[in-house]
Amino acid sequence: MKVYKILYIAMVLLKEKLKEIQTENIKKEVKVGIIGAGYVGLVTAAGLAYKGYNVLLVEKDKEKLKKIKQGICPFYEPDLQRYLLEGIESGRLSFRENISELVSECRYIFVCVGTPIKDDSTYDMYYLDIVAKEIANNLKNDFRIIIIRSTVPPGTGRWFKKAILRYRRGVKANFEVVSMPEFLREGNAIYDFFNPSRIIIGSDNYDIGKEVSELYSDFGAPILIVSLEEAEIIKLASNAFLAMRISFINSIANLAEVFDSNIENIRLGIGLDPRIGTEFLKAGIGFGGSCLPKDLSALISVFNNYQINPILFEAVKIINDERIDIFINKIKKALWNIKNKILTVWGVSFKANTDDIRESPALKIIPKLVQEGAFINVYDPKGLHNFQSYIQKNYPHFSNSIKLIENIYESTVNSSAILITNDWDEYKRVNYYNIYELMETPIIIDGRNIVNPLEMREIGFEYYSIGNNIK
Repeated sequence: MKVYKILYIAMVLLKEKLKEIQTENIKKEVKVGIIGAGYVGLVTAAGLAYKGYNVLLVEKDKEKLKKIKQGICPFYEPDLQRYLLEGIESGRLSFRENISELVSECRYIFVCVGTPIKDDSTYDMYYLDIVAKEIANNLKNDFRIIIIRSTVPPGTGRWFKKAILRYRRGVKANFEVVSMPEFLREGNAIYDFFNPSRIIIGSDNYDIGKEVSELYSDFGAPILIVSLEEAEIIKLASNAFLAMRISFINSIANLAEVFDSNIENIRLGIGLDPRIGTEFLKAGIGFGGSCLPKDLSALISVFNNYQINPILFEAVKIINDERIDIFINKIKKALWNIKNKILTVWGVSFKANTDDIRESPALKIIPKLVQEGAFINVYDPKGLHNFQSYIQKNYPHFSNSIKLIENIYESTVNSSAILITNDWDEYKRVNYYNIYELMETPIIIDGRNIVNPLEMREIGFEYYSIGNNIK
């Protein structure tokens, strides 16, 4: 009996192994094209290559592409460099000069180009339009599935399909357009790619949606096939909801300060309700980055376009915008005078584990402090280079008042206060006893509530945070 049992187990294991080998062989035969090597495109390319697919990448920026071909990631994202190199060295990740080569070689074409926000808070569809034209000019008889990963307003997938047909001037083509929004967090993009919370596929053709889902069949995540517009709305609504949670807890933080209460206790008490939880209920100086502010503004614009009242989302945006002045007033209240004083800002990237400074609260805080006569020492583990370019472009006349410093301790020498504006773990690990001795006046104003108030006060710091007036 034992022998039969052992043989049965061996047969099951062998069948699973054969199935695994068969799946890997199928993947090797599948060619996936990626248009655009930004955060979404490069993570998708490296991730799918690691999963065993034959990935072809096109990037119009020649300097960026040159770096990528050498295995150099053009931006900081934890672990991405390793997966990029692995893909290149294995031969599963290769590069093409133009979109026409992708269209001729790949059944699946992921569109990952930028959709920046315009002055009127609508998405700029310029790059998508260029892609639609190039695809249209190169479609042949072979069937192609075009998968839009870029963040777009509802209606874009249908518009994209229509644009391709227009550019073909009545000549028929064999293709389908799918919307597949990404949910990658900068700083956690590699983890999120391999461990997605859900995979949303928008298609008017269920069979096509099912085929695309097979690309992600071994990711172990729920797969939801919906319409094109439903997929597009899910993406915008998800980011708007996260932004709403942040603005909600920041409003409650304002109330907590009035009553000398601790917002950390309050958020825990709220978050213990399983219907609510504590994710994105973290008081601070507001949200930034390339997604939440952009998508919130765009959603408001979409609502206005269709005569739907966007009052909820407008309130979320107003609350977030107010965080900057609230933080600056906190600085002034703590210091009394900031003119001619050195202030240390820790953090110019919009959050930890990224060098992305887009819409970072620090970009608004630092110029306002300089305008009031302060001198700013800036430290960030990864964002200094991008911040330097930003200042040179937008505030060249402030260059004598802003000093970029690559050593966290050196950034605090003769400083009157440390202003914490993002949440790198490094800020928790530094030796605050040493920093206490380096500063002119040992004051910490923590805009992210990440260091321990009791420890700071025990060392001798005056410590101020968000939503906590307790001394």
